[in-house]
Amino acid sequence: MKVLYNTESQAVSAYPRSDDEPVVGLDPVYLVLNKIEAPAPSPTAVPTWEVDLDALEYRQFWTEPDFSFFNLLCRLQQRQKLLV
Repeated sequence: MKVLYNTESQAVSAYPRSDDEPVVGLDPVYLVLNKIEAPAPSPTAVPTWEVDLDALEYRQFWTEPDFSFFNLLCRLQQRQKLLV
């Protein structure tokens, strides 16, 4: 799968063809990048995308949310209930 990368605006857009064949008359402002998708490692993972112009790739990475603040709030709420 491919995407278009606008070198002026740094925006990524859908490739105009479904068969990944070259686009005739494509404006030189666009680069054609290979879209590399990765499976989610967990249900809570959040997708992140990176443009690699050297490799001409648009790659997906996954990050896990940081629940430490949420866990701290839950502990504080439980402690508050014990004091009441």
